[in-house]
Amino acid sequence: MAVDIDCSLDRDAAHTWWPNEFFAIQGTPASNGTANADFADESARTARRRQQLIECARRNRTKKKREREQLVEQVKELSDNVETLRIVMQARDKQSTSSTWQEQTLVERRKLAQAMHDNASLRGALFRLCGYVHELRSVFSSAPTRGGIFSLLEMLHSYTHLGRNNIERQRRLSQVCSDAQLGMMQQVICRETEQFDCRKSVITTRNWSTADRFGSNHCGLLLVDGSDLSAVFEAVRESVKMAAQAWPHHHQSMCVLEPISATSDELYYGRATVHYRHEHAARGDEGEVIIASDTIYCSRLMPTYGIILIDFVDADDLLPATDRCHFRRDHVGG
Repeated sequence: MAVDIDCSLDRDAAHTWWPNEFFAIQGTPASNGTANADFADESARTARRRQQLIECARRNRTKKKREREQLVEQVKELSDNVETLRIVMQARDKQSTSSTWQEQTLVERRKLAQAMHDNASLRGALFRLCGYVHELRSVFSSAPTRGGIFSLLEMLHSYTHLGRNNIERQRRLSQVCSDAQLGMMQQVICRETEQFDCRKSVITTRNWSTADRFGSNHCGLLLVDGSDLSAVFEAVRESVKMAAQAWPHHHQSMCVLEPISATSDELYYGRATVHYRHEHAARGDEGEVIIASDTIYCSRLMPTYGIILIDFVDADDLLPATDRCHFRRDHVGG
């Protein structure tokens, strides 16, 4: 089929909108919507990135805060461990110091016990030697000789220092009044009185003096009319506490007996303080003399005899000496 088309156009018709141009012009709003969508996507991505950065920063802060708290807890735990170790080390140091002190104390105590044992052995050997010499002299001499040449001060007394610990004080007092001391005292008394006539009371006095002390030994045999040994023993024991209190050219103004330790009926430790005044002294404290003696009395009553040991204490930390008080150190007997 043949179609004849006239292609001559009017000039005014050249500006007529054809469909193709219509579609081209209609396509411009579609491109603007795509740009807006891309811009919205970019804004959303930026917002998401910003939100991610905020969340990351928040997580980092939380992580750092948790790490800081953990470090603080670790520091506190380590500080507690260091303090615990310091306390343990101090306790170990105290234990080591205490154990060292205890070991030294035990060593010194063993040395003291060994020295006291050796001293007692030497005194016993010396006493037996004196007995042999006495028997030898009695063989070659017709005149009676004395039973012994040593006093109880020389044969029995040992240096006595009482500390502040109550247990050590009691131990030291018990060592002074031991069975060995009482046995030695009994032997000395029997040796001293073996030459006496038992049918009458006899008291002998022997004066002695050395470079550091002076005094006298009184040895006696007293006959008591009585069958109650316990009553006689108690009377003698109480009278011994008041003995040796006379002072030449002085009269006694006051006497104070102060018990310090009386653990049992057999052991008594006390201080006797006697105030003397010179017979020609005027009134006042100028002519007053104060003499004190820390004396140990140890008594033991047997079925057939009784033993009393009197000794003095050289030093007592609980009872220090004063300037006005003088101490007597020669009160030893039995």
